[in-house]
Amino acid sequence: MIKHTLYSPTEMSGLYVVYKGSAAAEENSIKGASHLLEHLICRQLKSLIREMTQYAINFGATTSDDFVCFCILGLEEYVQQYECRFYDELTKHMIFSQDDFDAEKNIVLREIHTKHIHPALQSIYQVLDHCMNYSGPAGTVSSVQSLTLEQIQNLYGRQYSEPYMTIRIGNKFSNQCTEIGEKHFLPPVVSLTKMNWHFPLMPLAKENVFMAISPVIPNSELPFSQIINYLLCGTIESPIYKTLRDELQLCYTVEMNYFLLGDYHINYMYVVGHNNCSTAMKENVYQIINHVDFLSEEKIAYAKNYFSILSRMHDANRYADVRHLLYNTIYSEGQLNIVNTSTILQHYDMYYKNKYISL
Repeated sequence: MIKHTLYSPTEMSGLYVVYKGSAAAEENSIKGASHLLEHLICRQLKSLIREMTQYAINFGATTSDDFVCFCILGLEEYVQQYECRFYDELTKHMIFSQDDFDAEKNIVLREIHTKHIHPALQSIYQVLDHCMNYSGPAGTVSSVQSLTLEQIQNLYGRQYSEPYMTIRIGNKFSNQCTEIGEKHFLPPVVSLTKMNWHFPLMPLAKENVFMAISPVIPNSELPFSQIINYLLCGTIESPIYKTLRDELQLCYTVEMNYFLLGDYHINYMYVVGHNNCSTAMKENVYQIINHVDFLSEEKIAYAKNYFSILSRMHDANRYADVRHLLYNTIYSEGQLNIVNTSTILQHYDMYYKNKYISL
């Protein structure tokens, strides 16, 4: 297990307990099981959660593609009263009843039906499902309906033998990272490197939506992707946003982001425009991406300054997003130092110029 302690410059503190594996480690027969299991574990913690609420301690849980995280966040004086009990309650052996299983299964099925997920991310999972039979942490209606209590209990025995990582954040700690024993997690069975790009990619079948995705990129290159994505459409002056929205009035907003899975990521662009304008959006987006003008030395310096400011904000509020401790992002220590005009242009030539696939 990896044990992080991080200094918080404010009175806000928290404890994260991370289990690695999650949906990416699920076999086809148990798709959606990690998410349902997260629900069942939270159900067992209800009494403690109710007690912590009186001290404004927020409890959170999330099932991502390759990790599951449980956390408590609040003022240091109250979090330190509950951190040991929270950890003990979470990591003790749990037995789930059939009634609890049936109740949470119905809740998860309603979540899938109502699609509590960002439309752009829905489209990413549509691509992943088509290319490598992976539908994301929620699974599908049919896969969740077929899950049994025995399958959930078996997964719990394998996935929750020990946390992968704990992260304690408070104003009485210094920044340290130690490894205690082995790191326990289920190995992934899906990977972005296994995507079958020879499939005919399924179109989004929406005349007012344009989407483009990059090749698969190792996460060692993620900081460069973040810089380029920001320069392409991160501000109202960015070329894609400015061209599509302000000059051509083709859309209201445009999103360019990255999707992480294991040691790799893909970048994606998602634009919702007016009716019958996807062709015009595509033509203009490709023209902008394939011309290097937006990557001047001055603009790269501008982006570095922007992310250096964001890094300071993340340091002050680092308890807000556990992903920056699990992945190699631009907020990781030393990553801004490797960003320069040369490294950005190399990344652009390898993963952007004439490389994007449209849907």
